Amino acid sequence: MPPMRWIKRIILLVVLVVILAGAIVYVNLNRMVRRAVEVAATSSLNLGTTLEGASLSLMGGSLSLKQLEIASPQGYPAPRLLTLQGAAVKVEYGQLRKTPIHVASVVLDKPRLVIEQQGGKFNIRAVIDQLPPSGSEPMELVIDHLEMRDAVVVMRPGLPGLDRDVIVQVPLLEMKNVGSGKGAENGAAVKEVVLEIVSALAARARESGNVPEQLKAALSANVDSLKQKLAAEMQKAVGGALEKALQGAGKDLEKGLGGMLGGERKPPTTRPR
Repeated sequence: MPPMRWIKRIILLVVLVVILAGAIVYVNLNRMVRRAVEVAATSSLNLGTTLEGASLSLMGGSLSLKQLEIASPQGYPAPRLLTLQGAAVKVEYGQLRKTPIHVASVVLDKPRLVIEQQGGKFNIRAVIDQLPPSGSEPMELVIDHLEMRDAVVVMRPGLPGLDRDVIVQVPLLEMKNVGSGKGAENGAAVKEVVLEIVSALAARARESGNVPEQLKAALSANVDSLKQKLAAEMQKAVGGALEKALQGAGKDLEKGLGGMLGGERKPPTTRPR
């Protein structure tokens, strides 16, 4: 066989190996992202969360999620509180290593929120009551633009004034500067983003003409509770960031003064007479 043909075959083999290795890395990376989303949401909300798939763009700058499901709080009949058919996230990969992670846009496709009552308590209220304390360093996000398309809010029988399912269609809902508003410059934790989504959908459902006045009043009280919880969580985040900043400034000041005064005082090497 001529040498040139051997060289071409070797080059082709190397290219195939590189492509195969890249495909393996890509698949494993997507699995890692999917698992990271599930773990972060489950631990942050204290609700079981599953994600069918995640896909990072090979060209960079975008991430797509498929079929995200967040379970209902314990004791509620509906198997899922919130589901998303899909999500498209625009974020530079370099941002994934930063705190907070700056996300240009998030588009949620066909979110579905179920609102129900058990033992006199709304499920969205139960979510608030069983939220775990924030971790030492939770993942924090700043989202410039969050858009929900073709959302559905399902209100189940048992709610005040309801004897049947009421379904409210929300064709488009937009939110801007999530995690970067007043008092939230350090970003919003995952649970805060989810609470904002739930709060916005519940508030939109409250405005529907299909909802009885008795239920509107009850929804208003629960939406207000959500907003108060969000404000409290944001305040905690700001307080934690301020405390860290002050501790860092104190250490820097201590070091600076030590340098001005000739460094740390060393114990004497001879005994005084």
